[in-house]
Order: sequence, then structure tokens, then C-alpha cells
Amino acid sequence: TAKYGYAGITVFNAGIVDGINQVGLSCSFNSLNCSQYQTVPAGCNSQALELFDVGGWLLGNFSNVNDAITGLKTVYVWGKFFPLLNKIPGLHIALHDRMGNSAVIEYLEGNLSISPNPYGVMTNDPPFNWHTTNLSNYNFVSPNSAQDVIYNGVTIPALGPGTGM
Repeated sequence: TAKYGYAGITVFNAGIVDGINQVGLSCSFNSLNCSQYQTVPAGCNSQALELFDVGGWLLGNFSNVNDAITGLKTVYVWGKFFPLLNKIPGLHIALHDRMGNSAVIEYLEGNLSISPNPYGVMTNDPPFNWHTTNLSNYNFVSPNSAQDVIYNGVTIPALGPGTGM
């Protein structure tokens, strides 16, 4: 039973992988091949969700990112083998709400990993913490074209327009 109506996109007719609910919570699943989902302890089947049930469960039951995170901490998420892919799909989940909150949900080494996402953007592999570290490689990028540089009295000309990307 869902508290909120939602619209979404399914894959393999298995469950919602991208969607938004009527109160502004959205989820988006992206590839994360290193995913390792949780093991459901004996006697906890009523707290277990198959990966492709998570999107509909989140959108149908939660109104914001914080409540969704609280809910995820009460369940075990396991992955089902998909013959079409010949594997258990590796995915991570971006959550966003209408107040501007964002988080990334990953299952790494069998554990739930929750990362605040101040950037509001997520992409495919690798894990989110790698992407946030990788941003440091691009903090020099500017919309302005590079200027000539003088080194030991020699002018090194900029390549031309567009060097600032």
C-alpha cells in the first residue's frame, strides 16, 4: 500500500528505476557494478526488499530524502539474478526532494552506504565518494580562456579560444 502516487520508468518489467512522487521525492538508479547488496538475516524476510522493489517503495511511502533514508535503515536490500544480464545488476540510487535535499544510496561490501549529495548530480560507476574526490582534478576549470604564461623569460602562448572549456 502506497501513501503517495508516483510515476516512473521500469526496466525489464521489474520495478521503478527512475521516478517522482506527488510530493516531490524523486529517485534515479545508475550503474554501479561493484555493488554488493545486503544479506537478509534469518527471520527478517518481512523487512527484505529486492533491489527493483526499492524505487516504488521509496516513492510510494516517503515525502523527502531524510524520511527515505530513515526508511532504508529499517530494511534489507538484496539483489536478484537477471538472466538477460547474466548477473545481479549493480546500481546506486540518487534521491532528491522538493526542498533541494539530495543523497546517494549505495550497497558496498554488503552494507548500506548513505552519502549526502550537495552537488545534486550523480552518474554511473564508480562509487559516489570517488566522484567527489575526482572533482579536485577539475577545480581549475574556468569559463575564461587561458592566458599566455611567461616562464624564464619565454612566453608560452595559450592555445586559443576555448581553452577555458
